[in-house]
Amino acid sequence: MPVDPSIRSHLDDHLGQAEFSLKVASNFDCLKGTPAHDAVRAALARVAQAIMTVHAIAAELVEARRRKPEDDLVTALVQAEVDGEMLSDFEIGSTMVLFSVAANDTTRHTSSLAAKALDDFRDQRDWLWDDFDGRIGLAIEEFLRWGSVVQNFRRTCVTPYQLGGQQILPGDKVVMMYASGNRDEAVFDNPNSFDLQRF
Repeated sequence: MPVDPSIRSHLDDHLGQAEFSLKVASNFDCLKGTPAHDAVRAALARVAQAIMTVHAIAAELVEARRRKPEDDLVTALVQAEVDGEMLSDFEIGSTMVLFSVAANDTTRHTSSLAAKALDDFRDQRDWLWDDFDGRIGLAIEEFLRWGSVVQNFRRTCVTPYQLGGQQILPGDKVVMMYASGNRDEAVFDNPNSFDLQRF
């Protein structure tokens, strides 16, 4: 699948940075001449190819949605504006790469933890099975809370803000701890119990 030359230029810049990182790492005596060095190089090549493939697919979708918008995520990205400017094809492609990685990881881990919880808590599994179609929507919310597969996320404050009596100033780093929030007794009754009827 061909990649637009302007997108390839962006990718080459990013891959050049990754290659530089590899060169720095390979200067350590512990990696020189080892199979690990070759394995890292091979992995980097596979990642680069995967990124280019997702960008190429995104480019085709973007072109199609510009011609014929639909009620979907790609159309939303094509029509999105940031500070009055439309997203570039590269930005949309990069967002699609992020979605393919992040959605894959969180979905896979949430599904695994949900399966384990349903095995550990058979009463909850039985409740869900009794009316799966009618109850799965509620259950998903509890799967997400219980599993908390994203542990934390950091942001930089841009405007003064006060949260829980704590003054946060521009430039301050704020870390959201999802697992802690999902077990907050001020928000959830019996937060350490797995309860598919919670929501």
